[in-house]
Amino acid sequence: MMAKTADALQSGFGYTSATAIQAAALPEALEGKDMIAQARTGTGKTIAFLIPVVQRESTRRAASAGGIGVLVISPTRELAEQIRREAEVIGGPHGVSTVVVMGGTNMKAEARRLAGGCGILVATPGRLLDHIENTRGFQESLRHMHSFVLDECDRLLDMGFRPEIRKISRHIPAPATRQTLLFSATMPAGVKEVAAEVLRPSPVMVSTVDPHAAPTHEIVAQEGVVAPPCAIAPTIWRILAHHTTVAEPTSFKVIAFFPTARMAQFFAAIFRAALPAIGVAPSIILDVHSRKSQAQRMRAADTFKSAPKAILFSSDVSARGMDFPDVTMVMQVGLTDREQYIHRLGRTARAGKAGRGCLVLLPDEAAHMAGMLRGLPIRSPLDPASTAIPGSIADAGLHLAPARGGPWPMAHADASGPGAGAEHIAAAIGMVGGGTGAGPVRASASDRDSMASLAAMAYSSWIGYYKGAARKVGWSPAQMVAVANDWFAGAGGLGLREVPILQRRTVGKMGLRGVPGIREEAKGSGGGGGGGGGGGGGGGRGGGGGGRGGGGRGGGGRGGGGGGRGGGGRFGGGGRGGGGGGGGAGGAGGGSSARW
Repeated sequence: MMAKTADALQSGFGYTSATAIQAAALPEALEGKDMIAQARTGTGKTIAFLIPVVQRESTRRAASAGGIGVLVISPTRELAEQIRREAEVIGGPHGVSTVVVMGGTNMKAEARRLAGGCGILVATPGRLLDHIENTRGFQESLRHMHSFVLDECDRLLDMGFRPEIRKISRHIPAPATRQTLLFSATMPAGVKEVAAEVLRPSPVMVSTVDPHAAPTHEIVAQEGVVAPPCAIAPTIWRILAHHTTVAEPTSFKVIAFFPTARMAQFFAAIFRAALPAIGVAPSIILDVHSRKSQAQRMRAADTFKSAPKAILFSSDVSARGMDFPDVTMVMQVGLTDREQYIHRLGRTARAGKAGRGCLVLLPDEAAHMAGMLRGLPIRSPLDPASTAIPGSIADAGLHLAPARGGPWPMAHADASGPGAGAEHIAAAIGMVGGGTGAGPVRASASDRDSMASLAAMAYSSWIGYYKGAARKVGWSPAQMVAVANDWFAGAGGLGLREVPILQRRTVGKMGLRGVPGIREEAKGSGGGGGGGGGGGGGGGRGGGGGGRGGGGRGGGGRGGGGGGRGGGGRFGGGGRGGGGGGGGAGGAGGGSSARW
């Protein structure tokens, strides 16, 4: 290894010794041999392939000829960005530049960065093909390539990228003229077939995975709990409160997965406001999902990785490719499938560290999931084998009752009573004061409007997700809507005073018009709220659910007395207008689509 590389490893990462995969792979890879390496995420595999390709590029400098020296293919944008950062640390002292290209970013800006060539190109498959097919001069740049890396090859195949890999292979130098390194956590038949296509004959094989070792999902402590819709939020509260203040008070990292991005966003907002009541700082409550930009996701991921304590609310996006060290618990809320459950659970108990998993389901979800997850050691918290494990949610005060015909117990309605978090959740969304230990403090109007908007979007996304999954759990459209309404507006849970109003076009697209329980914005109705004094006039173009002014509720239509801009969220908030009528001065009217 070159001295510059060793210095970069120590100064950039604090590394003074090699991990098992690095010790096994580096001697052979530094000699230029092709390699198939089996190593799990979180074991230092990125460094294992970056060191040899950086050093090779530093002596060849393909970029000086306007070309690309090294191509690294990653299954996800998050992993691609992580590889880029590590490549810059190692490659910087060698003068080796790194560029990343991936979906969700400006392709023209990427093309400009690629115009002069680069030492290392990190790419996701789809965007790489876009450049091959559409960016002038890009195919010529690839002809300078001397090293090719496929990272997390099993994930590439799981995500359906095999056709893209074959197409890409036709546009890069032949295996005989380059070094190829293939890294994968598992070695199914598909990975071996790809290896035969892209590597030279007789590649070196290295593995740090014990073939006799049980995978994470077979050995990590896992528990399941069932709750009625209105008790889901308090159940989540009690589990998180117990884990962060009792089970792992000095150092915890939790990832809580939700079915949709809007659900993750909404729950992050709630708990960011509510958890300070028990001493959890709002700054360590993070969220990563598709509603955030790539830059926002990476900032949140970096914060989560480096923080000694953090809770990450996520849709499935963070389960793909990212290496989060020291995750103490993975919580999964709502319907999932076996493969997704296992992959999410794999975020914890890495590199020999301890961890645990927790599954929170509705009763009908549990009936469906029990069969799908059969054979996995997801215990009931009432099982003596589970309660004997430190940190069990059996101690979280969930008021559990044995299951009726299912494997996991039911959290009683008591779980949403005093001390269970419902009061803190309500305070967070502005219904009641408190939540900080400093006495009653009501949320501001802007905070209430913001939370109402998030609630409406989360409700709509819940309906959209379960509309496609209702058949799996045996729900009719009316039953699904009833569950959703109890989830969001049931007593003792999230506590919305009314079910959110959905836009007409949303209801139409979902095929839910006329379904009992759906609140749809009125045709041409407005949502302006009453002003500071008398009856509310005011219209605005927004949707229904007039805001609560000083007296009366806003009327409909476009009209509207003088006033500011209506509040409200995307799903039917007040538009412009919303003035004060009658005896009061016009305030900032506008009803939200969800009211607290």
